[in-house]
Amino acid sequence: MSNAVIGSVLSLSQMTLTDPGTRSVDLRNTAAAELIMRFAARLAELYRAAGRDDDVREVLLAGERRRRPAQTLAGRFWGGLQDVTVGYGYRPARAAGWLLGLLALGWVVFGLVPPRAAEAPKAPEFHALAYAADLLLPVIDLGQQSAYLPRGWTAWFAYVLIGAGLLFATTAAAAIARRLRRD
Repeated sequence: MSNAVIGSVLSLSQMTLTDPGTRSVDLRNTAAAELIMRFAARLAELYRAAGRDDDVREVLLAGERRRRPAQTLAGRFWGGLQDVTVGYGYRPARAAGWLLGLLALGWVVFGLVPPRAAEAPKAPEFHALAYAADLLLPVIDLGQQSAYLPRGWTAWFAYVLIGAGLLFATTAAAAIARRLRRD
């Protein structure tokens, strides 16, 4: 529902708000953007009361997207990043997709450029997939991350995987917890 409309008063797709006196308000400025978020929140409350959870997420996501043009450059960048990665938190399944994609990429990278053993005689056999999973998933310890040290540019890639893993695993865990709490 990308074009959420409350009667004929609020149109999120056209970024205008028309009051009963037929005066239009541009929703691209900050004050108007906050106004649209209040309307979106109210519509979401009505949908939530009616048990329409999918519509709640759609309305709130549309509101976030419409608010972005009124933000600073840094705010627009951060908002765009949130939108693409996890849909402002309203599309948590994207986090799982990102995790799987990064896992596959890590598997390939560390399969081509394996890290060196921290202590060669004691190190378990290296497995690129397990190493990538160990970097990405903060609560799982497969013993690979502590036994091997990335080298060169792959050290920076490992840091990116750790950071992305924290972000996306937390988002996915929060979505699962929310789903379990609702059911």
